[in-house]
Amino acid sequence: MIWVEVGITVIKIALLFLVVLTLVAYLTLAERRVSAFIQDRIGPNRVGPFGLLQPLADGVKFIFKEDIIPSTQFRCLLWLRPETTMSSFIKIFLLSPKKVRQMNTQMNYTVSS
Repeated sequence: MIWVEVGITVIKIALLFLVVLTLVAYLTLAERRVSAFIQDRIGPNRVGPFGLLQPLADGVKFIFKEDIIPSTQFRCLLWLRPETTMSSFIKIFLLSPKKVRQMNTQMNYTVSS
């Protein structure tokens, strides 16, 4: 019985993930079209009717994009660079609410007349 609930939860999470990714892809398409209109140029209209398959083409391009690493660089440093950036961001994000709570508890909210 527990596996059925876990399976249903996994399916719900996957569907939510799919909906959010699709929404982000088409909002990016809308942004590109508005930018093209503002700049008085042709927007993304090459793939599919009215360019509606452009997010799919962008996703396929992203999947098959080659990772270029210069031969004179340390490969491990290039692989660790995104991890170090994200870990520092996460640490700052996790510490910020605690500092804000401490500031709020130390403030005096009395009104003097």
